[in-house]
Amino acid sequence: MANSKLKLQNTLSYPTEETKDNKEFFHGHRARERERLLKTPFGKASKRDLLEVLLYYCNTRSDTKPVATEILKYTQGSIHKALFFEEHDIKNIKGLGESFLCLTRIMREIMSNSFKEDLESIKSESFNNWDRVREYIQINMAYLNVEHFRMLILGSNNQLIKDCLLSQGTVNHASVYIREIVKIVLDNFGVSVILVHNHPSGDVTPSQSDIEITKTIIHALNTITVRVQDHFIVGKERIFSFLENKLL
Repeated sequence: MANSKLKLQNTLSYPTEETKDNKEFFHGHRARERERLLKTPFGKASKRDLLEVLLYYCNTRSDTKPVATEILKYTQGSIHKALFFEEHDIKNIKGLGESFLCLTRIMREIMSNSFKEDLESIKSESFNNWDRVREYIQINMAYLNVEHFRMLILGSNNQLIKDCLLSQGTVNHASVYIREIVKIVLDNFGVSVILVHNHPSGDVTPSQSDIEITKTIIHALNTITVRVQDHFIVGKERIFSFLENKLL
């Protein structure tokens, strides 16, 4: 039995931990993988290859291919979900640590700011196409584990003036305060707003509470002649629009 175990261990074709003796292999392998990734046409790299190279910046010594594979198993093949990992997620995957959370947070912030810059430059004639808005809110909110309620404040040309987080709550509830909403809009000279909140369950069907709070906000903002353009509910895979479903 001991001999069979030894034989199984010797079948590995490459080391998984860097040592003094195999340091050259690890450094050479990583350089080759980075070069291969850079030569791969944009959008054509595999999810595992992308995660493997990304993990180089979190783990400077171990082979990251097995960790990348485990991440995809954990997320059922979704690289998007990996970008929204939290502390309990990394504890379920050997080889991950807080450095991965920090790196993915930076990536989300960069993407969010990129979309925000695009939205800020959009004028009224193109803003009615909601594709960019949907991309922006989905990147920010699709995989959050608790409810967040946000408001995009728009100016006279439909440019984005401010994206504010109004409240952060539990798995299925986030408190919203009407006076605070009115004050924020007035302070930022808003002309119209877009309301957004997420459903961590993934089910984007609006609750009766969602419908009622939307009506209350619309009524309150009408008193200061500010229009609610839409209210989006963001799920993991879908976005529900109050406007498209005739709830505004």
